[in-house]
Amino acid sequence: MTSRCKPRNRQGGPALKMLFPKGAEDTLQPFYNTSGQPTGAFIRPTGAPYSITGIPGTTVGTWQSVTVTWKDQTKWRFTPLGSVYVLTRISNRMDRYIDLVWDS
Repeated sequence: MTSRCKPRNRQGGPALKMLFPKGAEDTLQPFYNTSGQPTGAFIRPTGAPYSITGIPGTTVGTWQSVTVTWKDQTKWRFTPLGSVYVLTRISNRMDRYIDLVWDS
């Protein structure tokens, strides 16, 4: 499993590009409030089998973490490692999880 999220600039503010193992990718555009701050919600592609939430970082355009929740209620959490966001936790719908640790 090599899914990851990568920062990507796009009109309307910084977006994330989610890359899938077989080469597919989705662009994830965050929602912003009237002050221009990200709300933690993302616009997901039409028909995507998941929803996305994030915890904004202290630097504009960065995230402390981004969580993908799949239709079956499993969750993948991505956190920053260098210039990409790597998969660091997989949780089942009972909130049992495994943490993944990456070398830089």
